[in-house]
Amino acid sequence: MVRRFSTWAGYLFFTFYLLILLYLLFFSSYRHAVKGEISYNFIPFASILLDIRELGPFHLAMMTNNLFGNILAFVPLGFFLPLLFRRFRHWKYSFICSLLLSISVELLQLIGKVGACDVDDVILNTIGGLCGYICWRLLAYPLIKRQKKLT
Repeated sequence: MVRRFSTWAGYLFFTFYLLILLYLLFFSSYRHAVKGEISYNFIPFASILLDIRELGPFHLAMMTNNLFGNILAFVPLGFFLPLLFRRFRHWKYSFICSLLLSISVELLQLIGKVGACDVDDVILNTIGGLCGYICWRLLAYPLIKRQKKLT
């Protein structure tokens, strides 16, 4: 009974996370402010290095939003995938899913002219997915392994 509830709750939280991510990536007030503009960067690390070079008191908030925001946005994805789906319990599947979802988001932003299509966002989002996987591996995996030994 407890296991059923935790699985159900996991799916519920994962769905809630995906809805929040969808809102932030396509419908938030920031997205409406840049709607209709076409902005893109296909040079890896260009915007990351630009943010670091222009580091100042005002730019620090923007850099942390861009840098850490993109990473943090995908950490739950990397955590929930192996938690809920056995297939994603190897790091490469979480990596591939984070990469493909991020590429899809960036292409949809380019096509829909909502936000900026940036290869650095793909890199940072994928790093976030891997960080989430590492968190799962450190926190949840030992519990799952111990639970298997008991049954």
